[in-house]
Amino acid sequence: MLAECASPGRSGPAMPGAKHPSEIPFGVRPSSSGKPLAQLVESHLEPSHMPKLHLSSFGSSLKWERSGLAGSTPVLLLGLLLFLSLQACDSSGGGNATAPVSFGVSDTPVIGLASVVITIDRIILNQPGNPDVIIDRFTSDELGVMDEDTITIDLLDYRGEDNLLIVGPVEVNVAEYQNLRLEILDNDINRSYAEELGGGIRPLRVPSGELTLGRFEVEDSGDQTFILEFGLRKSMTYNPGPDRYILKPRGVRIVEVGRGTTIGGAINTDFFNGPPPCDEKGDPLVGNVMYIYQGIGLDATEFADNFDPALGPDAAVNFLEPFAAETVEPDGTYLFSYLPAGDYTLAFSCDAVDDDPDFDDGITIPSPEDAFIEVSASPGEDWACDFGLPDDLCELIVP
Repeated sequence: MLAECASPGRSGPAMPGAKHPSEIPFGVRPSSSGKPLAQLVESHLEPSHMPKLHLSSFGSSLKWERSGLAGSTPVLLLGLLLFLSLQACDSSGGGNATAPVSFGVSDTPVIGLASVVITIDRIILNQPGNPDVIIDRFTSDELGVMDEDTITIDLLDYRGEDNLLIVGPVEVNVAEYQNLRLEILDNDINRSYAEELGGGIRPLRVPSGELTLGRFEVEDSGDQTFILEFGLRKSMTYNPGPDRYILKPRGVRIVEVGRGTTIGGAINTDFFNGPPPCDEKGDPLVGNVMYIYQGIGLDATEFADNFDPALGPDAAVNFLEPFAAETVEPDGTYLFSYLPAGDYTLAFSCDAVDDDPDFDDGITIPSPEDAFIEVSASPGEDWACDFGLPDDLCELIVP
């Protein structure tokens, strides 16, 4: 058993009730060196022997994953934990702050598909210098899922500002996390697939079986809800050789609801078949896309359509890649939800029917040439940006 620290001003032997090393609660106090115990343990173990932390959506305790520990390693680990727990005893008490967080999913639709189904196996939070936090239990009242080890979702059921909560609330450390990894079961067409509008079902593959998203921060500010927003116009591609779809991490973002922003509005539908070549479209309702670029004061001649910089390095040097893209509805409305707060430039194109998410297609943006507008959105704000109704105007929506 591990020795517990004596209370300030009290001396004597450790009190009973200490935790077994296989179950270490949140808020482990730092050692006298100022480093968390887990970090000091890590420095004494080979990388292959580093444990991971498992987190249930119904509990606040973390458990060491002991698979891979063999021979004398458990004894060494026990000894180190005993030694380091004694180091942690000081008069100040304290510990790592934690906060309750929840995770949900939402999406922006992709043209030509009736459903995009994924089965999530695990969510892994990576915090440098600490063990990974592994979330492998899922609950959704809406789907009738209760503490299951996987969850299957049709992303197209949760569009715009709609979302589906799949985890939480669970307690995690207040910290900046290096990334979030979403492990998806893609080796079974019954678990992950794309259904086309004509009824055909195609396999859906995820490179390496996981989507690695960027940095995010859990703040010491009470309940926080993070939405995994799937921008399918950028992240979904069709692979004709094996006749399957590919889901990539680019275009998928993680945004905390209270720190995000929403930008929507409407565009004059006369723009749909306005300047050439849009005046020659057989159907004026197709190919109408709103692009959004990060920053203001940008050179509109450098606006590009969707492309993957890894596949088109020249385009990445010469043009600006859109942060996201949304299909404009037949009534002229559009919506970008779960955006990180910041400066943006919106630009419309009436000729984006052939926008391939992998390669720059040379689509004219903006089209009409003056159909772009700038907006600076702060956390928690909602903005309405209209084009040609009768003027181009962005207004803050006041609740």
